Amino acid sequence: EKQKELKRIEHKINHRLDALSEAQNMPLDTVTLERSPASRIVWMDAPLKIVDPQDMEAPIR
Repeated sequence: EKQKELKRIEHKINHRLDALSEAQNMPLDTVTLERSPASRIVWMDAPLKIVDPQDMEAPIR
């Protein structure tokens, strides 16, 4: 169980580092249009009560 949690955290850190590296290499003051694959949308009947960023962890899993 602990190994799964550590792997998940490692994956999140690596994903964030990749995003930061990509951001550093992007040209400034430009706008680009990028196509992405279709994704699903979920309609919520009631708003999520998010006070702390950690509150988002459970709903997005």
